[in-house]
Amino acid sequence: MIALRRFTLPAAPLLLAVLALVASAAHAGGTVTATSLQHSLERRVLQMASPCPPEEVLAQPGDEVDSNGLVITLEKSNLSAGPGTLAFSVSAKDGAPLTGAMTYVTIRMPAMDHGVSAYPAAEIADGQYQANDVSLGMVGDWEITVQVIRQGRAPAVASYDVPVGEE
Repeated sequence: MIALRRFTLPAAPLLLAVLALVASAAHAGGTVTATSLQHSLERRVLQMASPCPPEEVLAQPGDEVDSNGLVITLEKSNLSAGPGTLAFSVSAKDGAPLTGAMTYVTIRMPAMDHGVSAYPAAEIADGQYQANDVSLGMVGDWEITVQVIRQGRAPAVASYDVPVGEE
């Protein structure tokens, strides 16, 4: 794990951030140097782990969110404190399911300001993705952000306000 001041990020999301930066630079015809990658990665990690509240209004589970040509929908579920499963769908605006994307979810509890945790999500069916063993440590409102990375394109992002109840 890589430690950054008050928060930690598992290696998998960090690798996803590096891959996204390299893909973006290659798509733009740029070159990637160790120094430029380090600076870009530092900015990206700070963006991912920022405890600052987002400026936009958060969606609710079940809402469709349009982002960079995709529609992301976090499934409604009755989550309880502890490890849980987050499922979501990703499709093109025409309704065609998106397959083969790199996806992950980040979670944070704004009221507690403990930082951000990230979890990779796996494709379980065409356009259906799932993140397992997501640690929602306590009852309350959580911010869950779904990120979808496609080669040569800007990531699609959808943030949701998700209530977590008792078991």
